[in-house]
Formats: sequence, C-alpha cells, structure tokens
Amino acid sequence: MKVQIFTCRFGSGHMKGAKHLKDCWENQDVEIIDIIEELFPEKANFIYKTYASWARQARYLNKMVTGSGNHNLAYHFLDPIRDRFCQFMEGRDKADIYVATYSAAAHLLNYYKEKTKDSTPLITMITDFTPHEGWIQRTTKAYLVASDYTKKIMVQRGISDSAIYLYGWPREEITHPKRLGKLHILVAGGGLGLLPEDEKFYTGLRDQNQAELRVLCGENKKLYEKLKRKNLKDIEAYPYLPSLKDHFLWADLCVTKPGGMSILDALNWETPICYIKPYLSQEVRNAKYLEAIGGGFLLTKSMAPIRRKDLVPYRLNLRKNRISQMPSLSNLLYEPRPSFWPPKRRGEFSPYLTQANSNY
Repeated sequence: MKVQIFTCRFGSGHMKGAKHLKDCWENQDVEIIDIIEELFPEKANFIYKTYASWARQARYLNKMVTGSGNHNLAYHFLDPIRDRFCQFMEGRDKADIYVATYSAAAHLLNYYKEKTKDSTPLITMITDFTPHEGWIQRTTKAYLVASDYTKKIMVQRGISDSAIYLYGWPREEITHPKRLGKLHILVAGGGLGLLPEDEKFYTGLRDQNQAELRVLCGENKKLYEKLKRKNLKDIEAYPYLPSLKDHFLWADLCVTKPGGMSILDALNWETPICYIKPYLSQEVRNAKYLEAIGGGFLLTKSMAPIRRKDLVPYRLNLRKNRISQMPSLSNLLYEPRPSFWPPKRRGEFSPYLTQANSNY
C-alpha cells in the first residue's frame, strides 16, 4: 500500500511525527513529503531559516499573526499556494492514502481533494494537544490524537468519536533509577533551539536548584557554541541530536517550551516539564493540557527550589496519561466511516474553512 505523508520542518515535531508513522508502518510503501521543499525547491532553505529567525526573535509579531485563540488570519497566507499545490499533486503518482502531520498540509490536501473530487482517504495526525480549526477538514477520514483530552475536545466540537484514534510511542514500561546527588535538569529548545541566549538563565537554574544541566540546543548553533566556549560548571551543551532517549532517561525534569512533541516525549519517558511561558497560540493551549493532567508547571523567577521528591506526583500523572499504541492502517481505513460533517455549528468551529470551501 502506497502512503504519502505530507509535513514540514516548521519546528521538529511535524517531521518527527511523520518519521514515527513511517517506522510504525514499515511494511507499507511510505513516502514523506516536505511540502515546502516540493513547492519551493530553490527557496526552501531560505523559508525555513527565515521562519527560525522569526520564531526566535519576533515574538510579538508571531502572536499578531497566529493570534491567541485561532489560526484564521494565519491560514490566509495559504491563498497564493493552493492552486500551486494542486498542480504539484496532479504531477505525482497517486497514493492509496494521504497523511498530514502539519495542519496546513491537512488544509491543502482537503482543498485538493474537494477541487478534484479525489477519493483517496486522508488521515491527519494532530501534533497539538488542543487542536485549532486548521487541523479539522471536511474530507478527513480519521484523526490520530495523543490524548483523551484532545479527543474529548474534538467530540465536543462535532467530530464523531469513531473517527478519532489515540496514538503514542509504543514501548515497554521503564524503571527510573534511584538517583542521589544533584538534580538533573534537561533544557530543550526543540529542533529550532528556541531557548534564552543569556547564560544567566542557565547558571540561575543550576544554582537555584543545585542541579546539573544538559542543554539541547537543536539547530541553534550560536547558543551551542556560546555555552561550549563558556565551559560553565555542571552545564553541558549539545547540538542537534536525532534521538533524545538517553537524555530523557537521565533527566529528573525537562525545562522546555510546551510543544506537542515535547509533551509527547515527556509522557513517553515520564519526565515532568517545567515549561517556559509560551507565546505561540498552539503552545498556550498545549500548556493548558499539561496543567490539566498535572504533568508540569510554569517556570517563574520566584519559584521555590525544585527537589526530586516534589516531582514524583508529576511522574505518576504522566504515566497515567501516557498512550502506548499506534492504530494499524487497516483499522483507520476499513472501519465504517462516520458521517460527522457538518458539525451542528459548522461556522463556529471553522469559519475560514467554510469560506474557503465556498470558492469551488
């Protein structure tokens, strides 16, 4: 069976989700398609570098574009490329299944399917814990979500329960070693390395909590080189790494932004998150999920020193909420498709989707 997974590298989570699906469906013919590289082959690196710079520095502008509660304004930026995406799709060999791990990919695939009457099933893997309207599309057959919390929200918004499937990183239970000595703090900035540049942030974390730090800088080479050059006591910097398993097993606590994949890693390795105050709208909503399950807390300047025993309840909450399964393609494709569109208040959930579909 030929499966095409459409994604991007705006952050590491979307591509990580795509690669995980490919690993889980190893018996299928799976192709991962970076839509930015395919649509803009000569400009893709520039687009990604510009986005990384924007995400690290222009927080106020970012909030203006994405908004605090919806993505309607952001999705107007797709207007110029919808027909270009359709032309790209028409020039490719057809797949048996389309999969989206990026909300704009789901949006573009829905546009293409409706415009061309393409009947290829569309599966969407939602990498946020509180989905915005861009994830929800009329022609989607099945949704993969990482928590019952997410599923409940979608059902409340009109999506049929039988169209939503839970996913996680399948693995055996882990046993956390008994640790003595200094607290182990993992500081992770995701693939883009969205972390403070000031070394006082790291020395402050170290000193306040009498801790050892590992700082995962991702693609933020400037921060990595700065911390390596400073050679700070009990603070070790790392560049981009393909696997974080050893670091999560080492850590008592992870200080990071509340990205969807960061939270999924925390659930998988039962590592509590002390999250940096978010500014992207989807991360604001993800932080609400983390607080709702008792899996983490906000990093503040005035917080008391963190002790290992304080983190035990957070570990237990993460274990209770972790999903260890991945639905098979046969379950996603061949179970009876529910009739769940349109929702009772269709325009309320996705006004821009309704507007876009009225064009064709």
